[in-house]
Formats: sequence, structure tokens, C-alpha cells
Amino acid sequence: MGKKSRSLITPVIGIVAVVLVVIVTGLLRKSRLDESSQALAISVTESIFVDEDFNVLVDSSHSSLLEQYTAENLILTMGSVTRILGPLEVINSISGSAESSLLPFASNPPRASYSIAMNFSGNSANAVIEMLYENDAWLLTMYRIDSQLLND
Repeated sequence: MGKKSRSLITPVIGIVAVVLVVIVTGLLRKSRLDESSQALAISVTESIFVDEDFNVLVDSSHSSLLEQYTAENLILTMGSVTRILGPLEVINSISGSAESSLLPFASNPPRASYSIAMNFSGNSANAVIEMLYENDAWLLTMYRIDSQLLND
């Protein structure tokens, strides 16, 4: 192997190594973001429908959600929803994930969206949740309950 070939191999190996490190770091970050956003979605939902702690919704809300609804309105709405649906029996499933760039210098903040299927006293409902990762924390940008019983 000539000198020229060896001199090209070293930078190529270095570049490949850097790319691999960036990708692996991005994948690990995405995994952590998935876990933490899903944990918040479940935690907020359980706090609302098991503990009837509606303040957790306000405390976890992004300013954009609080611009649409006052804290008092969010609390009153969730209180009304829990009275209509009755006690939470079971969380059936959660689907969704966080979306984030694998590149560490991406300009768009990570976002997450989830749908949580639940049963309440024989009635089914879905919590539809959207979040934004800001200042090292997930914040809710939307929290909506969809149920046929609420539409009637």
C-alpha cells in the first residue's frame, strides 16, 4: 500500500468514527427523550384521573397552552371530564413517541405526541397529548380527552 493510500485512510477512518459517535449519541438521546416524554404523559394522566390532581396539568403546561386556556379553565375542564367519565378503571395502551434530530446542533426542539387509550366505568376515552422539550424539560402543548360520552 502506497504512502498516498495510507494518508487517505486515516482521515476517512476519523470521519467515519466521528459520524458513528454522533449517530450513537443521537440514538441514545432519542431513547432518553422517548422514555421521559412517555413517563410524563402517563404520570400526568394518572394524576388527573386517579388522584384528581388537576394542578399537575397546569404545572406541566407550556406557555402556549396557558395562552389558550387559563389555569382555572384547565382545572375546571378536567374536573368536569372526570365527573362525566367516572373513575378510571384501566389504561389500556399508549402509542406515540418523541421526535428529535440525531444531530446535536439541530435548531428545532424535540417534540412528542401520544395517545393513551383508557376505560372509565365502561366508557372508553383517549388522551391526546403533545409536548415540547424546552429548558431540559417536557412541557405539554396540548392535552385533550376524546370520548363519545363527552361528545353526546
